[in-house]
Amino acid sequence: MIRVAIDRSRRVRMVAAVDTALPVEEAWERISDFAWTVTRDLIHAAVEWIDPGPAAGARFVLVHRVGFVTIRRRGRILRWQPGRGFAFSDLSARGPQAGFPHAIEYRVLPAGERRSRIEIHVRGRWTLRAIPLVLARTWCAAILGGMSGRLAGALAEIPDRASRGSGKSASARALRMECCGLTQPFALRHKR
Repeated sequence: MIRVAIDRSRRVRMVAAVDTALPVEEAWERISDFAWTVTRDLIHAAVEWIDPGPAAGARFVLVHRVGFVTIRRRGRILRWQPGRGFAFSDLSARGPQAGFPHAIEYRVLPAGERRSRIEIHVRGRWTLRAIPLVLARTWCAAILGGMSGRLAGALAEIPDRASRGSGKSASARALRMECCGLTQPFALRHKR
């Protein structure tokens, strides 16, 4: 599931969900590796810690790469809740009003016996006025689809505790993903 909405005031609200065959504790164990999780997408290339992290309030540089272009943005962990999730900011070095300021939240939720769902929520403001909103929604949906699809694929390759040593991964135990990158239909919503 991927939903992207950008309203007339250019507020961005996006959500994606990845269902895994991992229990909540094991899903958290994996995504609590902050740098590993954040760099699962198509743009975030590296995390460079300024403060010791991950912990609430920790600052870092988030290196973005698109093709041959590298941009260094500022981030801060806004919330760190062991076993439940975390949220962080992703801001332009030019200030909080420039370059699509946004926050990303990862939540781990139970989804049945020995299963979990990871929700990715993105909230921000689209500041690039030269880009029409229809293109902005398409771009955001593609990036979020890449984030959730790559995260789902990476989680599917992790052996769960019940099958460690057997060579089976979560994908071998019939991982069901609601989001499969860009091949999954997504909803573009325009609020009036």
